[in-house]
Amino acid sequence: MGNKNKKAANAEAAGNETSFVLRHQWEALILVLLPLLLYLSSVNFGFVLDDKIVIEENKFVQEGINGIGEILSSDSLAGYIGEQPNLVAGSRYRPLSLVSFAIEHELYGLKPAMSHLINVLLYLATCLVLFRLFSVFTRREEENPWYFRLPFVAALLFALHPLHSEVVANIKGRDEILALLFSLAALLLTFRYVRSRNPIFLALGGLTFLLALLAKENAITFLAVAPLSILVFTKVKTRTFMIAMVPLAVSTAVYLIMRYQAVGLPLLGGGEEVTELMNNPFVEASTGEKYGTIFYTWGWYLKLLIFPHPLTHDYYPYHVRLVGFSDLRAIIPLILYLAMAAFAVLKFRKGNIASWSVLFFLATFSIVSNLFFPIGTFMNERFLYMPSVGYCLVLAWILTRKMPAWLDAKPSLSRAVPVGIAALFVLGFSFQTFARVPDWEDDMSLNRAGVSVSTGSARINCFMGYSLYEASLEEQDNARKQEILDEAAFYLDRSLKIYPSYRNALNVYAGVLSSRYLLDGKIDALLDGFFQILINNKPPHVDGFLNWLNDQNRHQAKLASFYFRAGYEYYFQQLKNDVEAERYLGFGYRVAPDNVLILEALGNFWLARGDAHNALKARRDAYKALKYVEEGIGYDPAYGKFYEIAAEAYEKLGDPAKANRMRQQAPQVNLP
Repeated sequence: MGNKNKKAANAEAAGNETSFVLRHQWEALILVLLPLLLYLSSVNFGFVLDDKIVIEENKFVQEGINGIGEILSSDSLAGYIGEQPNLVAGSRYRPLSLVSFAIEHELYGLKPAMSHLINVLLYLATCLVLFRLFSVFTRREEENPWYFRLPFVAALLFALHPLHSEVVANIKGRDEILALLFSLAALLLTFRYVRSRNPIFLALGGLTFLLALLAKENAITFLAVAPLSILVFTKVKTRTFMIAMVPLAVSTAVYLIMRYQAVGLPLLGGGEEVTELMNNPFVEASTGEKYGTIFYTWGWYLKLLIFPHPLTHDYYPYHVRLVGFSDLRAIIPLILYLAMAAFAVLKFRKGNIASWSVLFFLATFSIVSNLFFPIGTFMNERFLYMPSVGYCLVLAWILTRKMPAWLDAKPSLSRAVPVGIAALFVLGFSFQTFARVPDWEDDMSLNRAGVSVSTGSARINCFMGYSLYEASLEEQDNARKQEILDEAAFYLDRSLKIYPSYRNALNVYAGVLSSRYLLDGKIDALLDGFFQILINNKPPHVDGFLNWLNDQNRHQAKLASFYFRAGYEYYFQQLKNDVEAERYLGFGYRVAPDNVLILEALGNFWLARGDAHNALKARRDAYKALKYVEEGIGYDPAYGKFYEIAAEAYEKLGDPAKANRMRQQAPQVNLP
């Protein structure tokens, strides 16, 4: 009898699925066509932003299928960096999207059009799965017409929401898409098991949840979402409930084992402290500022969900300003979130869509909120991709159920007003998404869009400067090249005012200065700029160009003056950095071996290097000092400081007689 009931249940479930598709073909068509029209242009876009890390310059992805083993057993940044990275707190283990990129590379190489198309198709699939899941949550047919029923309106709002443009239009966003798609599929399959008791749905649910976890860590929040959903939207016995949770728990255990073997860390936290501002935005913040700013961003997130404008991909320091814990911009969002949590708990009961939506939002938002785990930035729009499911459902619930009830006393308005408001959301979201998607066409368009919004971000100003610098290298007209370099310098100056020791910006700025010199030959501007770069945080580009300059046999006197200033006055006298001092004084000696300032500096440098605890080294350094000052005496016998240095060197060598002779000669040559 039990088998008959089970078969009947399975047959009914299959019939329900077929019936559902037939009954909702128009809704499904709209959920496919509208976002397809909005995102189809992205198929013509190239690789941008982090696509370089996950595709273009990822060694494991470039190996195609042969690289999948390394992808599954390494940090997600290892294929780009070449070693276990320590750029962000903890590690990033998100192999699934990289595996998909490796397969694509095996099949057709580097073709961004195909990768963009796959992103769009996966997004459309997510919208359909979400529509089906919402329909499961609200099984009863509504009195509203098909176009204004809660599941469809909620799925449509999700499909059109502008905050998703970063995830869909940027190929790297596939990790977000896959994580949500497979998490929703696992939840839907869990519901299928609860209603049919067919173990195949348990196995499929566990497998899809493992895929979700391998896509991105935030899928782990569905360990809370799944039981919450079953409790709210089903009437199930405790035994069935516990069995339904087993595959999700097993998948989580398998994922954590794989993650531990690959990166050695269980979740996002842990590892060495990151002290670089662009990867740890709270480095310069006090404890009060840290948590005040976190709560401030929570309010910003809510604003973007409701009114997604303006949009940017860059919320790095200091587009988001540090605010204190007592700042109203921190206090109000904290109160709002506490109120949301209280509402969800107090209203928690069977079938309460609003309570579930709020709890879903809070659960999936928690892992990217910066409160429990450091995420390497203040905030990002893509972090709302998964939590926005809760927002879209509760918004649809308000529009399709609560507003008609509130306006029930006015029949003429009870449907017209909510339908009109829903239409405004649909049109507004569509227009904003349509306007936002083209920004992701290439690095230049993305950076121009970002820098127009995130004016206070050191990172986007640096990226804009770099895009312009790259454009200048391709420009053949010198006048136009100069204009591009001037614009690049503007953004780099702005970046360095925000973050003076920003190494990436300094490196690009060195390139801009070098290109400007090649156009106008103004050595003073070049060397002054290089010196400012050196005293902030010397990047490698500086030495590369200086080496080239040293070989040109030009500007010897000015180069020598620069090397004296950098090597002796700054690195040796101020920083006590003997390695860099020796390097730059060596540059000076190479370009101007007869320059008295360089020779004097080298004499003083090696004289001071003498080690009182190592007699052999002290003698060797004293001889080096003598070498340079004796050369100096040969070039300029009247320069008295050479004799003073030589006298000290002879004393260190244990030859007081020669030391005295040097002192006696010094005043004679200095006489007028």
